[in-house]
Amino acid sequence: MNHEKYRHPKDLSGQNSLDGGNAEDLFKEIAEAKGFKVKASTREEQFKHIDFWLEKNRKKTSHEIKARKKISRNDGNYNDDLIWLEWVGESGKPGWLKEGSQIIVFEQENEFILVEREKLLDLANNLCSLEVVVNKSSKALYCAYRRFKRRDLLSIIKTSDLKTIKHEIWKKI
Repeated sequence: MNHEKYRHPKDLSGQNSLDGGNAEDLFKEIAEAKGFKVKASTREEQFKHIDFWLEKNRKKTSHEIKARKKISRNDGNYNDDLIWLEWVGESGKPGWLKEGSQIIVFEQENEFILVEREKLLDLANNLCSLEVVVNKSSKALYCAYRRFKRRDLLSIIKTSDLKTIKHEIWKKI
């Protein structure tokens, strides 16, 4: 799939778009191998934080895929120990944590972690303090973080926190 058309203007190198597209393609492949019927979202659904619809045994669920992330743009490596959360998107509208897909899928080096968005939101509300806004991504663990000259509101939790709520692991193939 050509993901370049969805590239964000601030993704100057195109790496984030490439990473996201690769994660989506691999997740789709694994889902199909597990017997799911996979339907890509429409452009309008993309803006509502939905990447795919999966259906199996007459049960249909929406999924948002989050590619592996670095803590800082300048980091050399991805960090699978920490998970970025988006409370408010760059547009100022609610982020994917607050609304959108039923299932959020986090890519890791060797697996995908699937969690229910609403359970993740409850966990994040218990762990994160949004009253204190930090100005560096390296300080965003359990705190609010806003990128320079952007309207977004982000935070970080540990991957081990994510695994304290109901989750499913899909090994990469």
